[in-house]
Amino acid sequence: MTVIRKSLSTSMLPEGLDERQRFLRFAELFEHFSNTGELDPASDVPFRADMNSIHVGTTMLGRCDGTFTTVRARDASGDRDQ
Repeated sequence: MTVIRKSLSTSMLPEGLDERQRFLRFAELFEHFSNTGELDPASDVPFRADMNSIHVGTTMLGRCDGTFTTVRARDASGDRDQ
């Protein structure tokens, strides 16, 4: 069985990006990390995020930490899960 580990962090982004650019670039990369996830940044602090996951077969376990207010998941059709 294949095991895949994924990591994504704002510390991986290029230096010199403003806060909007940092969030947009991270959001673009996050789409490859989780094709069903969405997040909203906190408005009163610099954007920071660290995400890690491990995939074993069809099972995925993940952890995220950062300065965001909401993390949402969509089902495969694009509708938001409740």
